[in-house]
Amino acid sequence: MYKPTWARVIAAPFLFLVVLLIAAWSSGFQEIICEQTKSGEEQCASYNLAAYYLVQIKRTVDDNDGLITALATIIIAGFTAALWRSTDNLWKAGKKQMRLIKATAALQSIDMQASIKAAQESVDVARSSAEKQLRAYLSIRHMKTVMVSGQIARVKVRLVNAGQTPARKIRLAYIGQFEANPEATKIYFRPTAGRPSVMDVGPNRQMGFTINGDIILTESVLNDMARDSIRMVVAGVITYEDVFGKTRRLIFKGYTYYTDHAHMSIASCRRGNRSS
Repeated sequence: MYKPTWARVIAAPFLFLVVLLIAAWSSGFQEIICEQTKSGEEQCASYNLAAYYLVQIKRTVDDNDGLITALATIIIAGFTAALWRSTDNLWKAGKKQMRLIKATAALQSIDMQASIKAAQESVDVARSSAEKQLRAYLSIRHMKTVMVSGQIARVKVRLVNAGQTPARKIRLAYIGQFEANPEATKIYFRPTAGRPSVMDVGPNRQMGFTINGDIILTESVLNDMARDSIRMVVAGVITYEDVFGKTRRLIFKGYTYYTDHAHMSIASCRRGNRSS
């Protein structure tokens, strides 16, 4: 059902008047209109009913010019007020719509940022998992002691890459020295103590190097080593890069000991061994 508006209220009488005039014109009825001349004589003429109504309307308008003007002014003011109200309502609706759009956009932005963050976290987790699975892992496979009287003590070290990709740009720094208390010994790598080298080791491949002691073995030193009163401490830092461009380090520290009267082995210190 249509709601009443100013346009419909005004259009209804106008349409009714138009229909009335058409009906009067087509009816064929005649009406007589008499007018008084300047000389005082009265002249009468016959008009179609529709024309008669128009003439009477014109006379009514002319006789009530001031009233009609006032009514027209009131109607125009009403139209202006209605137009202002409609414009104001439209403006308020537009502002409300803009606030709703901004609020919706803000919520969507928060949701999008949360989604992006979650996706980035998933990518980071996947990348970290891939790196852990595929990266190179250098570790010490075994150490072998070579103790011969009259010669420098030596420890042969064998490294292995247990990862699935090459270890690149490998650099070695190591030292061997005799100490009475290996656990308390602090190792300082002097520039001349390291043997830096640049090489790659592929997956499941090995490489070796030898750590020399700082004294020549004598019978007295060998006897002290047999009694565990002195031991050879070996330590080193192995630096390399994985295929992801990250620098990794393997730090080791151990000491010699006799497993029996004729065999010597290497034990790891409780501190000073770690890898990244």
